[in-house]
Amino acid sequence: MKKILISLNCFLLIMLHAHPQDGTLDLSFGNNGISLIQGYYNAHLKNNQAIQTDGKILAGVITYPGDVIIFRFNSNGSLDNEFSNDGKFEIGLELNVPIIGMSDIFDIEIQADGKIIVLFSLGTNKSILRLTSNGMLDNGFGNNGIVITDFAFSFNYTTLIIQESGKIIILENIYDDDVSNGYGVIQRLNSDGTSDITFGINSKVILETTIFLFLGVKKGNDNSLIYCEVLINQSNTERRLLVKQLYENGARSILFDVNWPISAGIGVGGFVIKNNKLYLGGSYSNNVLNTNDAALFCYNSNGELDTEFDDDGIKILISDFNGYSKFVNQIQIQDDGYFLLSGHYIPDFDIYDNNRFFIKLKPDGSHDPNFNGNGIFELNSIQDPNTAITYSGINSGEIFIQADGKILLYGIHYTLDDGAVGFHLLRLHNSVISCHESSLSATISDAFAITPGGNLNTVYIGYHPASSITLTATPSGGNAPYSYNWSTVPAQSTQQITVSPAIPGTYNYNVTVTDATGCTAQFSKTIKAVNIISGQNLDKVYICHRDLKGKWTTLSVLQGSVANHLAHGDYLGPCNTNSSNSEILTRVANETGGQEIIPKGFKIYPNPATHFLYVQWSIKNTSHSYIRILNAEGKTVKTFTTQGAVNQQRISLNGLAKGVYMLVLKTGSDQQVSKFVIQ
Repeated sequence: MKKILISLNCFLLIMLHAHPQDGTLDLSFGNNGISLIQGYYNAHLKNNQAIQTDGKILAGVITYPGDVIIFRFNSNGSLDNEFSNDGKFEIGLELNVPIIGMSDIFDIEIQADGKIIVLFSLGTNKSILRLTSNGMLDNGFGNNGIVITDFAFSFNYTTLIIQESGKIIILENIYDDDVSNGYGVIQRLNSDGTSDITFGINSKVILETTIFLFLGVKKGNDNSLIYCEVLINQSNTERRLLVKQLYENGARSILFDVNWPISAGIGVGGFVIKNNKLYLGGSYSNNVLNTNDAALFCYNSNGELDTEFDDDGIKILISDFNGYSKFVNQIQIQDDGYFLLSGHYIPDFDIYDNNRFFIKLKPDGSHDPNFNGNGIFELNSIQDPNTAITYSGINSGEIFIQADGKILLYGIHYTLDDGAVGFHLLRLHNSVISCHESSLSATISDAFAITPGGNLNTVYIGYHPASSITLTATPSGGNAPYSYNWSTVPAQSTQQITVSPAIPGTYNYNVTVTDATGCTAQFSKTIKAVNIISGQNLDKVYICHRDLKGKWTTLSVLQGSVANHLAHGDYLGPCNTNSSNSEILTRVANETGGQEIIPKGFKIYPNPATHFLYVQWSIKNTSHSYIRILNAEGKTVKTFTTQGAVNQQRISLNGLAKGVYMLVLKTGSDQQVSKFVIQ
């Protein structure tokens, strides 16, 4: 484990190449990767930061106790002096409101038009204000830019959601005075700050009436909300974790119902849903060491732990750190499926010291070695270059993924000897590969069960050497290593599989290829199974035999003689079912009364072909000459008229799918046939 002591005035530049390693500080941000603001604090490290579409950063803090302040930083980490004249909006000072008890800030959200919504308290009821994009109160909202709610001040979970319609959702966790009963409330405001009386009862919906806490809320489709709650019985011996969807009309549905183990600490990192799986951040009790280890939990839609995720559905993140009370308090999942987790822990069992960690995991739950060498960035102190004070207490806050993939982290720092506090922003190098932009693709190569004598993508029931076929998935692009999931029963996970259909028919085999970033590609291959068993004792098989005159006849032969027949140009299966070779030849022969069709000075190239094919012949051309192309079913798919007396012609293959075809050249009474492949 590598610990990093960061001195902002003497940070060593060790990455001089054009592409710094992921998981290292971005030295172009702030002062050697970090922006420090001293003298401010925040008890809630979640939801009180936001990034604008132009890359500027909003951060909410408080004086302790005192004013609530909104800072805005430029994308390079410097204060934006165009925001409220000096880079900050100070709520208590601007509003001339006396501070009553504790102040706090709970959430910052940005509207589609760039206006800023802030949920805060100055020790009285929780309130909402709206700022213009330049940091001034918006008088078109509430009373001179402010709405005072009827939610009393508390440190309980509170958050905001701005719906696509512009309406504002407030979600509040409320407890009785003796904390013996709790419930959740959702209130909706119109975009001007007035109560939306069309929502619930007088703009409110009561969620639960039991000991209860929120782990988060997210936007759903069609203005719905998805929220995560924990229900605890009176004796704290049972916990249920529910993820629910709340619709516009007040109806609710349960998406996940999980029995949350008592041994699992309830994190404040919220939840993430991806690919119909629920991911939860928190801690896991280690009864042997009497510690709580930071952990990531993965649940399937049935509420059971996903045992394919790190073997048991629980990823222990930093059990090797000395100390206790390690927990995850933020989770993000990148578009490429990688996990970003932020948290902090108390090292060496010193309850007055916190260290911050940030972890990047692969989609399978393993640490990403390309991120700082081991998937972990750790920060155990920050030194102020102006005062030389070293802050050894570091608490982690929110994670943001910028448009360029870099990671922005918010946190607070403090020192116990003089009570100095502050907050910081730091930025790490990071790579994100969007699956929408991924070059990952996959194919299943055409294959023969036997060659010569077999048809492409065909198996032959009754002749053991050709009764199975091997399929190979070939990925390209994306990021190795790759994993495979075939549609066979049971499912297979190797790059190459062998299949042996036992019943005649057509079978589709699908494979899903997943690369290291979690992006996927799918491909399908159709295999035909033909029953060629014959003979009264079922000891013979059918073959399609060509005699010296070029005529094709179905024969029933002993299995021991099949190899010799195939070596001389015969094919497995009866002539009328041998789709890509003999059937076509048989149909052509039938059309011409059984004439010889052995090529005479006849040539086609290139073979395999892609976009075009050259045809050469030696038979004298006539005005009644033409070229036909037949597919594997013997159907004519293209016809060309030969060009005068010239004995060579270039023909286009546009519009034809990959596969095996027959080309038939008819010149007067003569006919010539050759097989070719389009790839």
